[in-house]
Amino acid sequence: MAIAVAAAITRGEPERVAQMPCSEGLANEIVMLRGHNIDYGAPITTAIRLGGGKVVEVGQSNLAARWQLAKAITAQTAALFYVKSHHCVQKGMVALSDFVAVARDAGLPLIVDAAAEEDLRAYVAAGANMVVYSGAKALDAPTSGFVTGDRQWIACCKAQHNGIARAMKIGKENMVGLVMALDHYQQHQPDWSRQLPALRDLAQQISALPGLQAEIEQDEAGRAIYRVRVSVDASRLGLTAYQVEEQLRTGEVAIYTRHYWLNQGVFSFDPRALRDDDFALIVARLTEIVQQARGQHATA
Repeated sequence: MAIAVAAAITRGEPERVAQMPCSEGLANEIVMLRGHNIDYGAPITTAIRLGGGKVVEVGQSNLAARWQLAKAITAQTAALFYVKSHHCVQKGMVALSDFVAVARDAGLPLIVDAAAEEDLRAYVAAGANMVVYSGAKALDAPTSGFVTGDRQWIACCKAQHNGIARAMKIGKENMVGLVMALDHYQQHQPDWSRQLPALRDLAQQISALPGLQAEIEQDEAGRAIYRVRVSVDASRLGLTAYQVEEQLRTGEVAIYTRHYWLNQGVFSFDPRALRDDDFALIVARLTEIVQQARGQHATA
């Protein structure tokens, strides 16, 4: 993301590249929705600032309009920035197609953060100029990332090798791993819907445990990814969702969940990295946790 932002600000000009991340005197404003200003392990604004960008938020946390996006553009605007993530607010936001139209009308590049996405062509085909992907998420590559998009803007990204990107080099082994993962992904794109029968069976077994209720849920951002969502009845089980998640994570076999909704008594299992025999481990560990909790609850 930092490289894409620096590309938009410097336009690949050597003297500007050498100036980054100090963008004083340059058009450096990056316009994004307030509902897209997320933390994915670090604030997304940090990555933008690393590239010399100054964030300009549009709209409110739960609502934004196309006219607000267009109105935010000034002579200091370097690029528009769109984030595709389950962390983002999903309702009331400006559509990608509107971002594309506004960016084109203003003659500005559109950067899309699609780090965890699986479709490597859709955003460029829709009109985005630079699209940022993670290698280590959907592609299962080593720790890495890459930018794809319009040839002229990719050239501007490459120019950052003589600037801020110099400090962001990864090992050659990671690069080879990423290329191989991309090749494998293109030939064997996963169909996560195939896991639905196994997920239904997992949900049924979890729901049979007192104090737990499980169901199938689709990814919040609309991707064809399905998970098992578990609701914890703390009054019946004697444990909160926080406590169940902690016991799963700190057991002899660490079981990690999507735990963004623990405050609502909910966590989820993402099956994409699981083997078939891992489902039985999850059920066995949850059964152990429930039995121990009910035993303690009964003697209390």
